[in-house]
Amino acid sequence: MLTIDGVEYTEDQLSPEQKYLAALIRDVETQLEQLRFKADQLNASHSALSSTLVNSFNEEEDSQDDD
Repeated sequence: MLTIDGVEYTEDQLSPEQKYLAALIRDVETQLEQLRFKADQLNASHSALSSTLVNSFNEEEDSQDDD
């Protein structure tokens, strides 16, 4: 089922080109979803690594204060 401008079409109503274009759109949507998922993972990793780096400087300062 495909809806274009509020009109629903079944697969048998589509031309081969329309079927192909619809398949390409579905594939692109899937890829975009995967990229958003990957971006979320990378953003979380970036945040965690940045925090770890900042904390490592704080630990060094605390260690130097003890000396």
